[in-house]
Amino acid sequence: MPDRSIKIVAVDDSKKAGPAKCDPQEQEAWVGDNVTWNNKTDAAHWPWPTDASYQPRTDVQRGDLGGYMSDNIQAKQGSRPTFNVGCQPTVLYYYCKNHPNELSERSTIKVIKIPSP
Repeated sequence: MPDRSIKIVAVDDSKKAGPAKCDPQEQEAWVGDNVTWNNKTDAAHWPWPTDASYQPRTDVQRGDLGGYMSDNIQAKQGSRPTFNVGCQPTVLYYYCKNHPNELSERSTIKVIKIPSP
């Protein structure tokens, strides 16, 4: 399975510690893919699973396969642990747990079946 990397970048390049966004904003992944985040900003960010209304999931804790996305990602660091998107097509919604009201810090991962050759 391919690995997918999502960059966390500043919305405004002159404000590296200001609001951020994910690049790509809407990631597409195949069933079984692994996803990591690469924080390119000067602030910590924490990808956290939500429902479709961007309300945080409270049933998730570190070590939960298919639920827990990452530890808090410090500035200029990569995510840990690696997140596996699971084995079913779905849309995964998430936001930055550190900045839950920042609309630019909300994103999705669309999990699709592996394309036929």
